[in-house]
Formats: sequence, structure tokens, C-alpha cells
Amino acid sequence: MATGGMLAFASGTVFFRGQGAGLPILQANFWQSIAGAVALLPMAMVFGQPLAVPSTATMIAIAHLVLVVTIGGMSLWLVLIRISGASTASSYHLLNPFFGVLLAYLILGEPLRMADFIGAGLIVFGLILTTQARARVRQR
Repeated sequence: MATGGMLAFASGTVFFRGQGAGLPILQANFWQSIAGAVALLPMAMVFGQPLAVPSTATMIAIAHLVLVVTIGGMSLWLVLIRISGASTASSYHLLNPFFGVLLAYLILGEPLRMADFIGAGLIVFGLILTTQARARVRQR
């Protein structure tokens, strides 16, 4: 499932940059979500279990996943692709783990370790190298 999700995310990114660049962001996000739901439906039918009566905490979590993660996060992702291109957006996507660690620190009180900052620094250094290389290629 992880490999399938990764392949779908990568191909959706490239497809949006090539074919969906003229679509409104929310419309592209809507159709992407529908396609994802249809693709996952067979797995849900085979491996899923009936949902018990959801608690308030469960409904809040689902609302957060729908509104913030799916609609908000994917809309931001599609805007980033539109502004900077699929390859640059994919490069910046590598910062997600550090922001996850940072949010865990801010919201859950998890400790920040030196290794977290070293990892983020290496990622930023790599981003600088790749974006400068792309800028030099574009100038030629």
C-alpha cells in the first residue's frame, strides 16, 4: 500500500503540473480526493471493519484530517507545484519530517534533539544545492 501510495502521489504531481495546471486548485483537489477514494475502496471492502459509533474525539480527528490535511495540505501542495514546478515542490517535500518533529515539540511537548536539527540542516543544504543548480540551468 505504501508503494502504491508513493507511486500515485508522484504520478499525480507530474500529471497536475503537465495537464491540470489550468484547473482551479480546489477542483483539482476534489477530483484527486475522489480518485483516491475510488482507488482505496476495494482495499477497504476487503480489509476494512465496520465503524462503531464514533466518539467526539474521533469526529474531531476525522474533521481535522479532511479539512486541514486533505483539503488544506493538498491545496498548498498544488499551489506550490503551480508556482515552483513539480521537481522543486518535491524537493521541499523532504522538509516534512522536520516539521512533524517541530509540531510534536510545540503541541505534544516532545523533546527536540540535536540530530533533528542536523538532519534538517542537511536537508536545507541539499535544497540549496538543487535549487541553485536548477536556477543556473534556467539562466542558460
